[in-house]
Amino acid sequence: MAAILLRRYQQDAISAARASFEAGHKAPLLVMPTGSGKTVTFAVIARLVLPKRTLVIAHRKELIEQAVAKIEAVTGIRPGVEMGPRRALASDPIVVGTVQTLAKRKVAGESFALVVVDEAHHVVADSQYATAIKASGAKHLLGVTATPYRADKRALSAVFDDNPYNLGMLDMVDLGRTSGGSEGLCDITVRTLPIQIDMGAVHVRQGDFVAGEVADVLEPELARLADIVAAEYADRKLLAFCPLRASSRAWTELLRARGLPAAHVQGDSPDRAEILAAFARDEIRFLSNSAVLTEGYDQPDIDTVLLLRPTKSRGLFAQMVGRGTRLHPGKEGLLVLDPMFVSERHSVMHAASLVATDGEQEARVTKLMRRGLSMQASVQADAAAEKDRLKEALRRAARRNPYQRRLAELAIELDDIGLASWEPTMPWHHERPSTKQLAALEQAGISADTIGSRGLASAVLDRLAQRRLQGLATLKQVRYARMLGHTAPEELTFAEASAWIGSARQAA
Repeated sequence: MAAILLRRYQQDAISAARASFEAGHKAPLLVMPTGSGKTVTFAVIARLVLPKRTLVIAHRKELIEQAVAKIEAVTGIRPGVEMGPRRALASDPIVVGTVQTLAKRKVAGESFALVVVDEAHHVVADSQYATAIKASGAKHLLGVTATPYRADKRALSAVFDDNPYNLGMLDMVDLGRTSGGSEGLCDITVRTLPIQIDMGAVHVRQGDFVAGEVADVLEPELARLADIVAAEYADRKLLAFCPLRASSRAWTELLRARGLPAAHVQGDSPDRAEILAAFARDEIRFLSNSAVLTEGYDQPDIDTVLLLRPTKSRGLFAQMVGRGTRLHPGKEGLLVLDPMFVSERHSVMHAASLVATDGEQEARVTKLMRRGLSMQASVQADAAAEKDRLKEALRRAARRNPYQRRLAELAIELDDIGLASWEPTMPWHHERPSTKQLAALEQAGISADTIGSRGLASAVLDRLAQRRLQGLATLKQVRYARMLGHTAPEELTFAEASAWIGSARQAA
């Protein structure tokens, strides 16, 4: 068994899952972005469950093979596979299977202690998961996903009863910078292209754009796009996502006609493995697909993602962008080429949607990114402006809605504007704060009448713990420094706040 070096955020996710189970939750959900090691994380959890059995459910062959390799590396056990004609043994302590197969037949042997659902955001939309989970006989369920957004979390709460760990893409991007590239994700810069593709005539079915209609409005612009890529991005390693196989093949031929080493791949390509291997060796530098490489594909040196498949789905958008966010030696960051899709009827996902908390913030961050700023720089600039707007709103509403005012003030003091608009997503979030939570909040200097629910109490306490880990000023320091005249004490470190407060008191 090879030694596995766990990153701190993976250790934190494992600890959060264990604490959730110990607290009596039956089905926690872990949120970790693409590239953060979700598979290694749940492989370690499967090892902790031994000798009891664990069943891992996924929906694609690539995810199955990835899980088998990582679980064997972490545990030293080759998992049994339940997929199509492949059958697991009754003696296999860990089994990995597709939901399509597991919904049709039961795995041999005793019931499982734990079921892990990879890409857990699929659970609500596909009834096969409920069938497979029930057939496993497991008392505990663990979901892992990179792409649950607030509305989706509320839907997922019908299956999962806790969300103890949330690691965002921006957290991983920031870690990539501060770690010197040893861990985390690379920064993302977005460029629009000087074309306009009108989506006004494209219809929506089952929640997303009709692929054939998207291809119809896209394909007249492909030759011009190919000219731009050949002239400006010929030295990149580029992965393109197209609406149809036919448009992917057409795009590939246009690149080849311009002398670029390009290839198209699809799920039933007989030479699919060879094409991906050639792309890994840089013999092919421009790879195109329709829907086959959105999940379970890992090629860290991809430095450009071209989005020719507009979508209304945040999850799908994040999966496509996530193919290029991994760190790699010599890679300076990820460039996302996002043609400006124009429509009066439809909203189209853009990179800002990966980190924005609402539509208004998404529009502001998108505008900043189109000026050439990276995703992180854009979000930081928007957060600073949002803090100023929130402060001004507090001044205007000095005597109105005391609860919202206190919560907004706390959001500013903790430098987490999202707390001002926090919403419950899990059932227990609506409960009253526990005695232990109230005691911890009171010790930190937060009045109980500011915190109306157990979920909000947990979010505030998590933010306080995060500030401690980052070495930032305590809430009491922030309040005292502001009283003494500091304009942004929430941004100080603990040591800086101590020194500034000392100097201010001496000067007084």
